Amino acid sequence: MSKRCCPRRWCSALSMSWAVSLSSTRISSKTRRMRRRLSMPCSASTARVIARAPASPVPGVPKMQKRVTSSLVTPLTASGNLFTDYYPAPLSMGAQASHAFDPYWGAIDAMLLDEEVDSDVELRHAAAMTLPWYLEGLPDDVAFAEQLLERLDMETLLEDALCAAEWGFNPLEVEWDQSTGPWRPVRIERRHSRLFRIDDRGQVYYAPRGGSGFALVAEGKVIPVRRKATKERPYGISILESVWPIWQVKWTHVAQLERLGQKYSVPSVIALAKANNVTELDVVSAALAGLESGEGVALSNVDQVIQLTASGKAQELLEVIRHYDTKMSKRITGQTLTSNTQQYGSRSLGEVHERAALRIAIGDLKMVFGCLNATLLRWIFSLNGKDGQVRLVFDEKAFEERVKAQQSGGNGAGMTLSNPGAGPLLCL
Repeated sequence: MSKRCCPRRWCSALSMSWAVSLSSTRISSKTRRMRRRLSMPCSASTARVIARAPASPVPGVPKMQKRVTSSLVTPLTASGNLFTDYYPAPLSMGAQASHAFDPYWGAIDAMLLDEEVDSDVELRHAAAMTLPWYLEGLPDDVAFAEQLLERLDMETLLEDALCAAEWGFNPLEVEWDQSTGPWRPVRIERRHSRLFRIDDRGQVYYAPRGGSGFALVAEGKVIPVRRKATKERPYGISILESVWPIWQVKWTHVAQLERLGQKYSVPSVIALAKANNVTELDVVSAALAGLESGEGVALSNVDQVIQLTASGKAQELLEVIRHYDTKMSKRITGQTLTSNTQQYGSRSLGEVHERAALRIAIGDLKMVFGCLNATLLRWIFSLNGKDGQVRLVFDEKAFEERVKAQQSGGNGAGMTLSNPGAGPLLCL
């Protein structure tokens, strides 16, 4: 039996198709009218209305101020105390209390254990800390910034920020306070670089577990200080990268010097014995292998014991180590006269070295100022909803006056020798 379509159903289906086509026709005609309206130039009144439309639902309130939460007041959790309520004790001398190890940051940690590297880095920081600077801006803005920064030790802040020279990427955690009215930074602490990550938009992520579980940090909480950061090197470039191969060669010779010292204290010996098989020789070797300084052992069937002495290598190794210390000092500080890697030098050579070290220090200070101007000094105005701008500036005029005063003050002084005990000098 063939199926027939019910006339009533057919009519209803036909009416629905007409309704759909009619509605689509209305929508398309409405779309065309909207397109014609959008293509027409808007009047002056319409343009003014569009320009006056507020960017945020609440006019007059900056975006950053609305995003302020308790995360700016609450310190970031410390890495390393995941299972207890207290900080774990140091594992060993120079060891980091973290279960995660990053080869890049770990290599910097290892190099900073070298007294030559650490002292040269501190010398570079000290040279930058002696340079003059000031706050630049409108008088009201400068007074407002100084009022909010009065509870901070600016010297400590600059010294912590200068650590970006050896780390390349140096995060600083900021603790804010609003108990006295405006938002103000009350404490800034340097954190380890391996605990933070950054993305292509400059946002900072933090991992309290040391190597995983990175979470986004609120804007205004962490200052990412970076040295020579680029898109290819977003975490900056450490000055110790070029020191790494030199440092490795140096410590290869230090290890050889240590083995040489062991040979001096416990020299190697050879026993001449008459033995019929290898087993008897193994017994004699085992008895001699455990000897330490001042100990004795009784041997049988041994005709003679010969002591091997090491000589003539210690001074050569020390000269090589001193040579690589000089190379590292020159790379980190730009000079060698203010460290113990060079014994003698003329006054003119000392002035050249001093100028080179100061130029490097000026570059470090400008790097820190650029970062603080874009972060901390901008946040103190944004968080408080105040329009204003100040920036840290290196005082070149005061620096040049200081250099001229030093040069003019030394013109009347007599010539002195850095090595007075030397013999007669021939002046040409």
